[in-house]
Amino acid sequence: MSIYAMKKPKRINAVSVSITLIFLLIGYLLWFAIPVYWPNFQMGGIMKSACNDAYRMTDDEEVMKKLVKSSQRTGLRLTKDNFRFTRVEYTPEERAERKLAADSYQAKRGKTCIIEFYFEKDYKWPLIDATTHIVFEKQVEGDLTQVEW
Repeated sequence: MSIYAMKKPKRINAVSVSITLIFLLIGYLLWFAIPVYWPNFQMGGIMKSACNDAYRMTDDEEVMKKLVKSSQRTGLRLTKDNFRFTRVEYTPEERAERKLAADSYQAKRGKTCIIEFYFEKDYKWPLIDATTHIVFEKQVEGDLTQVEW
């Protein structure tokens, strides 16, 4: 061997310890974040599904009941108070342009469905005695206009 040959680095050195600590920290943060944010992610799809139901149903109370029932699978214990459901009605000019009677099914259905979601909770960090207050707010809009073929 020549005197200029590089030495083989030790298995445990500052770089390997730093990389291990970084991966452990990322794993710990994911251990907290995934169970907290996954139900909020699911709520987006559930709310879009409720807008699809609003296309078929003109009774807002039935849509809200179905929305609350569907949201129970997230495990968040949501109630009707966590949601705001709004239908944007056609203006008189739009009804005249589309030739819709005021009492027709399409006029009752409206042109847009807006569902707003609000939820807040204190979440406990794993392995330490600390909590974080997290607020979830989400809004989904769905188009309720009749599909033209």
